[in-house]
Amino acid sequence: MGTLVLTLLLLGCDKDDGFGGDGTRVDPPNDTGPFYTNNGDDTGTDTTDTDPGTTDTADTADTADTADTGLDLEGTGYSRGDVAYNLVAPDQDDDDWALYGQYGRVIILTFGDATDSRFQEISGWLASLGSQYGAATAAFLLTDSNLTQADVDAAESWADTYSLPTVLYRPTDGSVSTSPWASTPPMTYVIDQEMVIHWTNQGNTEQGQVEDKVKDLVLGK
Repeated sequence: MGTLVLTLLLLGCDKDDGFGGDGTRVDPPNDTGPFYTNNGDDTGTDTTDTDPGTTDTADTADTADTADTGLDLEGTGYSRGDVAYNLVAPDQDDDDWALYGQYGRVIILTFGDATDSRFQEISGWLASLGSQYGAATAAFLLTDSNLTQADVDAAESWADTYSLPTVLYRPTDGSVSTSPWASTPPMTYVIDQEMVIHWTNQGNTEQGQVEDKVKDLVLGK
């Protein structure tokens, strides 16, 4: 009887402790408890809050000024002694050219039609004269050989024909109109280093006339 009681007690102990003996091992639960509910989401670095201060790196508020020449200029007219307006137009490469972008250089600017022999003559010596005196030169082609508004192809052809560095063909939207510039084409302008119109001439313009005016400005005579 004593032996039977002892045996029952021993069996009862093995069943209750859950460790070793003949008892069945129970694996720990997969749920690791409330302290790890963010496991897998929290890597130790806060990826949801990117410091609002970093948005300043993308601040483009000042980028609009990249097209600003920084010049305190305001056009006043198209005659001798006037400050020229900032004419902006695409060239034969379809790149924007701006008159004020030439600030600090003498500028020879001429307007005309492809069918006008006087404009053809001016275009023939324009580049060499500019190169000789370090002046910026631009020929503004108003119409092509069909008397329609010149386009980039016509400008490119004109540049190739007369070896011109800059041929413009229409004012950029928002720029001043070419009408007052070219009131009676061909119109030729010599503009000084500070954008003041030094000399103008309409119709036939001889190379020597323009050279004298450019020399006045470049050599200070």
